[in-house]
Amino acid sequence: KHFSLSQGAAEGGRSPPSNTDPSRRRPLPAALGMAAVLKFEGNSTDEELVLIECQSTFHMDDGTKLAGQDFGLLELKKGGDVTMSNGPRTLHGKVQELAKPLVLLERTTRSEPYPSDPEKSSVVLSARGVVRRKVIFTQRPQLSIQMPK
Repeated sequence: KHFSLSQGAAEGGRSPPSNTDPSRRRPLPAALGMAAVLKFEGNSTDEELVLIECQSTFHMDDGTKLAGQDFGLLELKKGGDVTMSNGPRTLHGKVQELAKPLVLLERTTRSEPYPSDPEKSSVVLSARGVVRRKVIFTQRPQLSIQMPK
């Protein structure tokens, strides 16, 4: 399926409500000259995407980028409790359902001709999944110290 982003979303703002007078809608700036196409690609039915909210910052000691790095082991416990462990540090949190699900989008290098004007092109965005829950960590990590034997 193809989904195109609304005018407001393409401008970085909110889309006007459906009952808004069409004459009051802002036109797309000529400089944009493109729209976006949203496609569901890949098979990610086995995995669940979860938003993580915490009161900490993540950084690598050696300065490498965070992309592709493991932050730790995320475990769901009974009653909606969650822990995330990384070495001797453990975060404790709770799972919460999102009021409105989010779609994780990835910009691709592909484009398609714009339907009403083949001279223009539409950027293709790939939908990687839907985020329905978030994990909230409200405290700093606990440090576990193991005593030598």
